Amino acid sequence: MPPLNLSPGASQPLSFKTIITPNRLWLLGHEYDATGALVPGATISPQHQYNLAEMGLAWHENVEAEPEFGRFIEHIKNEIRGS
Repeated sequence: MPPLNLSPGASQPLSFKTIITPNRLWLLGHEYDATGALVPGATISPQHQYNLAEMGLAWHENVEAEPEFGRFIEHIKNEIRGS
């Protein structure tokens, strides 16, 4: 597959709708040791893996205008705030 041509006037411009709605989303989180000290790196827990295709939030235009997308974004924000 040839590389994407991102220059102005390219014949196949990059679709930002595709970028903001992948089929999967993984939230990375911090991990702590037994003493509560932060462990370097990040982990992906099973409860923070989202299949956006199964949720109907992938591969279609204007998904950000749909109420379910807004609810999902709020859920993600709450997950981040709670970590």
